[in-house]
Amino acid sequence: MKQEDISCVVDHEKLKLHIIYIIIISIVVIAIFITTSCYWNIKFVDEVSFAVALSSIILSIIAIIVTINGEQKSNNTKNKLENVSDNLVDVSRETKSKFEDAFDNLADVSQEINAAANRLNQINDMKFKIEELNKNLDGMDSKISHKMRDLESTMTSLIGNEANSLDSEDNDSYIKTLKNFLKYSKNNTDRKIIVCTIYWINSISEIIKTNKDKDFKFKYCFEKYNQYLNDIGGNKGLQYYYLGVATVFANNVWVKKQILNEMEEKYYNEKSMLQNQIEKRFNS
Repeated sequence: MKQEDISCVVDHEKLKLHIIYIIIISIVVIAIFITTSCYWNIKFVDEVSFAVALSSIILSIIAIIVTINGEQKSNNTKNKLENVSDNLVDVSRETKSKFEDAFDNLADVSQEINAAANRLNQINDMKFKIEELNKNLDGMDSKISHKMRDLESTMTSLIGNEANSLDSEDNDSYIKTLKNFLKYSKNNTDRKIIVCTIYWINSISEIIKTNKDKDFKFKYCFEKYNQYLNDIGGNKGLQYYYLGVATVFANNVWVKKQILNEMEEKYYNEKSMLQNQIEKRFNS
């Protein structure tokens, strides 16, 4: 705001104040003038008194009306204040309930945070253990490779071994079995079957050494062996016994498994007959 505008506002306020002073002074002067001029006139005094009394009555009525209106307004204000007070109580209760719920939720959140922190700690522990395990596994790679090379070398040597690689106790048992077999095999057909069985064992040994297409070659040798036994009219019980001897003298786990599988597949229904015939031959 500029300085000129401020000066105008100040002058305007002073003018209003001066006008008020002039009006008050004029009223006082007029009242004094009327009083000094007419106080001796009884009729005028009575009229003024009557006017004053009438004015007092009117003002009293107005005051009563204003008082009644004020009382009503006071009652309305009181009722409003009471309603506001009740509302404040309700709001206070709702606020308290909400605060309690909020505190309960905060407690639940705190528990969940603690549980999450525990899970994070467990995850960190698991991560540490996994890292330790990875370190141990890295250190074990070379050991496992070395063990695998040793195992491969051992299996190769087992595949290439012959029957005389067995220990002495097993050799004695197998030789005793072969002697019993030869003791009870005296006819010409048995001799042929013995020779065929020995040849078949040698063929299986060659299959082991080549280590190529073993399944196919084994099937072929086994079928040829059975065909020869059928052609010379060998006894079934003797055939089973010869196959048992061949299994005993086969020097490889794979060969034994294949022979037993073939016997189980082809001669399962005659298994009891085989056992009875072998028992009769050894118990006679």
